[in-house]
Amino acid sequence: MVNSQYQTIATPAMGALFAGLFVSIAASYLYEGFSKNDDWRQYAGLCSFFIGLVILAVILKPVLKGVDDPESLARDPHTIQAAAEEYIATPRVAVLDPDVLVRQMKQWHKDISVRSTNISADAQSQRLDDAFHLASRARGFIKLTNASLRIYYAALKLFPFRFLWPILSALVYLVGNYWFAIGSGTLKEAGPVGKLLVLVIPIVCVSLVVMFYSATRGYRAIRWHKVNRLASAKAKRALREAKTVHEGILGEDEFSLQLFSRVDDFLRKSGRGARKEILSLKIGKFSF
Repeated sequence: MVNSQYQTIATPAMGALFAGLFVSIAASYLYEGFSKNDDWRQYAGLCSFFIGLVILAVILKPVLKGVDDPESLARDPHTIQAAAEEYIATPRVAVLDPDVLVRQMKQWHKDISVRSTNISADAQSQRLDDAFHLASRARGFIKLTNASLRIYYAALKLFPFRFLWPILSALVYLVGNYWFAIGSGTLKEAGPVGKLLVLVIPIVCVSLVVMFYSATRGYRAIRWHKVNRLASAKAKRALREAKTVHEGILGEDEFSLQLFSRVDDFLRKSGRGARKEILSLKIGKFSF
């Protein structure tokens, strides 16, 4: 789901943003170049325009990836459920086979914990699975907060570059704050209590902000995990119905093959070496 959102929403928006930026720059240069008959501005405008086209092509390449492959479009419970319902409604013309959808569903379900953290990578983490399992049984504000922090920590261990930036931002803020305090002479002028407050208060404030963000991000993952589990259950139910329809279709096809095979054998035997019988109808003195 996250991957499809990046492919259908975020990436096209970025492509339009950068392409529009370079097109506007190119338009400005071309206008100035043709108005003032300045050659280098004309060349700069053309170069900016072609740079915008290249950037647009590079950014939009992931958008077009897999558009001709229906299997690549059914990678989350929602699209898998839609494909399964399509097969149930029109099994003879449906694009994707239920066996393919079942395989896609198994692959997605292995990564359900990672998907719930809004990460589209194919990865598994037992620590993250255990954290979500504990969160499903947590009740009350304190237990939910603790479970949320556990989930964030497990995600941080698995994807440090995705989840470490709040801590790094806090460290940069603390270094800048202390650097300013030392450079401005605030620590020299303050007494022992003032120095303690200057040192402690930023740490406490930053720690609270980081913990609040971590708990909020973890709780968001808990909510998404519930949504994903519900969507997974609905998709599996649709897949079971699709499998039942698929087995019925296979049975019909097998019966048709057997019937056509018997008809073919009968016609082959009747046309080769069988004596021709003349069917006659007799009514009184007349025979036909």
